This record gives sequence, C-alpha cells and structure tokens, in this order.
Amino acid sequence: MLAYVSSGPRDFGDHPLPPLSRPCWEFYVVWRGRLAPLFPAGPAHRPQASTLWLFRPGCTHGWTGEHDARASVAVFHFSELPRLVADAVPPDTDWLAVRLARRDAARIARLARELQPLAWKHDPLLELHAQRALMDLGIALLSARPEPAPAPPPQSSAPTALRIRAAEKWLREHFHECPGVRDIARLIGVSPAHLRRLFIAELGCSPKDWMLRVQLEVAVDFLANTNLKLAAVAAESGFASCSTLCHAFRASRGITPNAWRRLLGEKRASAATGRVSAQPIR
Repeated sequence: MLAYVSSGPRDFGDHPLPPLSRPCWEFYVVWRGRLAPLFPAGPAHRPQASTLWLFRPGCTHGWTGEHDARASVAVFHFSELPRLVADAVPPDTDWLAVRLARRDAARIARLARELQPLAWKHDPLLELHAQRALMDLGIALLSARPEPAPAPPPQSSAPTALRIRAAEKWLREHFHECPGVRDIARLIGVSPAHLRRLFIAELGCSPKDWMLRVQLEVAVDFLANTNLKLAAVAAESGFASCSTLCHAFRASRGITPNAWRRLLGEKRASAATGRVSAQPIR
C-alpha cells in the first residue's frame, strides 16, 4: 500500500536533511541535479545524478547535495513490496542504489507527480495507480541492478569425466530453470564449441543429446515413482510442454509417457498377485 508520495525541488546542498528513520520501504529518485544519502555513521557518499535508491523500513538516513545547487526528486513510501523487489536489497545492508538513464528517472518523477493529486483527494483509484507505479519502480530497479558475479567455474585441471558428472548432478537439480547448453558450458568453464568437443570425445554424443537423455531419465523417475500429472512431469524434467515430452519419449521408447506409466502399473499389479506381464517395460 502507498503510504506517502512527494516530488519537487530540494535544497539539500545548503540545508542537508538530518538522518531520520522511516517506517516504510522508501524509493527515492533524483532526476535532476545530484544528491547523496547521509547515514549516522560511516563516510559521506558523493552526490549522484539520475539515481534510484531503495531503503528498507527502519533505515536511518538523511540527504545532502551540492553547494548552491538544487535537485529535483521523487519519493515513494510503500508498506509492502513484492518479494522479488525486496530481495534485491543486499542482506548485509539496508539500502540499494542504481543508476538510471535520464529519461527513466524523469519518467519515475512523472509517476510521482501524477500520484500526488490522487493522494491529496483520496481518490478511490489511488491504490490501483500506486500499484502500477510500484511495478514500474520495481522493474526500473531490477533492470538497472548490476548482475551478480557468476560462480567460479570448476578448475579446468579436473578430469573431464568428473566435470561432466558434476554437470549432470547440477542439471538434475535445475531442470525447472530450463537450462541450456550455454549454461552447462559456463558451469564446466569452457566455450559451447569446446563443450561439444569434450562430449563427443568423452560420451560419443553432443551436449544437446546428452541433456535430452538426462531429461528423459528424470521424467521416467517421476512417471514411475510419483502421481504427478504429465504437465508437472514435463516442467520438472525441463521440457517446454507435455507435447515436447511426449514426442521425445515416444522417439526414445516407442510409446507415450501415459501408456508407459499404465503398463508399469499393470506390471506392478501383476507382480503383486504373482502373475507375469507379457509386455516388457523399457
């Protein structure tokens, strides 16, 4: 819920705002001029232009700017944020700052100017407009946030077989993220072209064929040992859809997943009653 919105010029260069605690999440955008947050402890930050800050509730901070120069800002306070946006603030600090393109900073300032009269009048549509503004703020923040540093790849001196086994373990745990060949190459620490050469030499197949084989093994395990619907099995084993799973399964085993699961159930029932099924399960 929107708790506060404001916009306009600020003269924090000659009249700094002392540190205060805010009870809500605060988005603070400087779209003209330069400002910097002030904290009770720690070195002063350099004033920044076209910057979006996000502060956790309870974060004590004030503002300063450049001498004899005004800045234009937009301020939003929200009692709650979507988890994806809230989690963007690093766990070891209470705030995050990202640089914005000038046009993006100006667009956010326009959102604040549009919300202000609705807040003053207690317009019944205020919350809808506020949620739209929150989505725009979250997208701007996450889009401008620096990418986290990638995890270091395995040492290239490790034997190829060990690196492939490590990649297979990772793949089985991350099929729900729909990884691709480039992800496996990055994990092993080689280029996609070199990854193909490694797989051809070590396994006699391409990385894509290997990934499909592992996908089918995971799908078979779900089909045999769970009651998940086919759509869930497809998602958990990294297939884009039920039809993609069915096509790959039939090409590999000559039977559809549902038919295979039905035959497996019949075989298990026969084994439980002492009868032998005449049709093998591949």
